[in-house]
Amino acid sequence: MSSRLHIIHVLRNLKYGGCQTLALTLIQNLADHIHTVVYLNNEEDYSQSMHREFIEITPCVFIPQSSKRLQGEIRSLHSRRESMPLVLNWFFPFMLLPGRLPDWPCIHHVGTSAFALSTKAIIKQQAIFILSRLIDTGEKHRIVCASRHVARSFRNRFAVLPPNFGAVIPNGTSPRTSARTEPAQNLFTFAMIGRLDGSKDFASFILFSKAMKSLLPNACRFLIIGDGSHFSSIASFNIRHGSPCDMVGLRTSRASLYQDVDCLVFFNTEEEGFGNVIIEAMHEGIPVITHSIGASNEIITDGFDGFTVKRWENALAPAQLLATDYDIWRKIGAMGQVTARTRYSADTFARSYLQVAQALLS
Repeated sequence: MSSRLHIIHVLRNLKYGGCQTLALTLIQNLADHIHTVVYLNNEEDYSQSMHREFIEITPCVFIPQSSKRLQGEIRSLHSRRESMPLVLNWFFPFMLLPGRLPDWPCIHHVGTSAFALSTKAIIKQQAIFILSRLIDTGEKHRIVCASRHVARSFRNRFAVLPPNFGAVIPNGTSPRTSARTEPAQNLFTFAMIGRLDGSKDFASFILFSKAMKSLLPNACRFLIIGDGSHFSSIASFNIRHGSPCDMVGLRTSRASLYQDVDCLVFFNTEEEGFGNVIIEAMHEGIPVITHSIGASNEIITDGFDGFTVKRWENALAPAQLLATDYDIWRKIGAMGQVTARTRYSADTFARSYLQVAQALLS
């Protein structure tokens, strides 16, 4: 049997998002292996999809999630290939129902904390059932958590899990542009970036922006970059507070995402499993201010390579410092870039996943 792997990436959809970006990173950095992308929900609006990015480098197959033939159809993708099959499930714990996957080794990426799964009793019970099933078949399944926060949240929520539940492999990415040595424009630009889906505290960013405009009038601007089901409610909240933020909407390329951002403000919640935008900004040399909860505390050392705060009010002091002292801005950005390149690189991320795959297959 060839040592070359055929990795079948199973995604809920191809919309812009963290798991889709990570899958693309693995495909690009494990180019010696064969990859196929399976997605289970088709998107009518391809303007908000990564479909083009995927099909340029690997085959993509749409298999309806409701299909009873899902197991056989995934199996048929691998037929006649001289390689070792491996399924990489990117939206654990969903779709892992009996008979839904081939009897192949499978890595389950856990990118969301358990706090996002337990709001309804039925979801909690389903998760316990699925988690128990995975533990029972552990010789063919490996669970990989994006952060210690994710692993800890599942152990705390589900007593059935063992203390060593889930290996932790932090997400990784690569720089897309050269790090700037000066702020981008005359107006120092703060931005909060992410899917507007309730897992991030955009309301606090709006209040922060309103306060900063009073502290540094005519010196800063504030952007909300992203789209999602909560866009209208967040836009309404912004209007009620005097529209301190510009609602930019979705930006579909990494270069355009950060080209005019001088500081990323990322007010995460406990539901957030990692926060890819944090390490993306750090790779670009852009300072980050984030809540001191979840994975943010694992990524950033407060005052050294970024800032972590308990509440949005606590972000005002470091924000003013960054916007008015460019030596501090450069220093924090440079140290953040060192952290990102040494601990959260795409190469380290890909090699770590490959090691888990090889250990599972052996």
